[in-house]
Amino acid sequence: MKTLKTVFALVLFLFGLNAMAQDPHADSGLKKCIVQEVLQVSSYTYLNVLEGEEKTWIAVPTMEASIGEVYYYKGGVEMPDFKSTELNRTFDSVLFLGSITSAEAIDSNSGMVDPDAPK
Repeated sequence: MKTLKTVFALVLFLFGLNAMAQDPHADSGLKKCIVQEVLQVSSYTYLNVLEGEEKTWIAVPTMEASIGEVYYYKGGVEMPDFKSTELNRTFDSVLFLGSITSAEAIDSNSGMVDPDAPK
């Protein structure tokens, strides 16, 4: 019985480590996204991002971004059926954000970050 408890405790411990390795900032309320596509217009940068297994479009004030970069954000305003006149394109949905924070900025601040602060 003692061996079974030890094995069970070890499994729980390893499961916890795996969950932290996937997204160490999940408890902060920040959402993690990975850039899949970047579209630049005069005032915004549109990012097609992967959040978990779901792709979504977000828009932020103009910034440099590259495919594969990891960002974190909170909040935002969702605009369904959003028509971008500059891109001559209608998106099913776009989440507009005031800012987005790079993974490097969060890591350099030991996970403490204000996602609305300038980058």
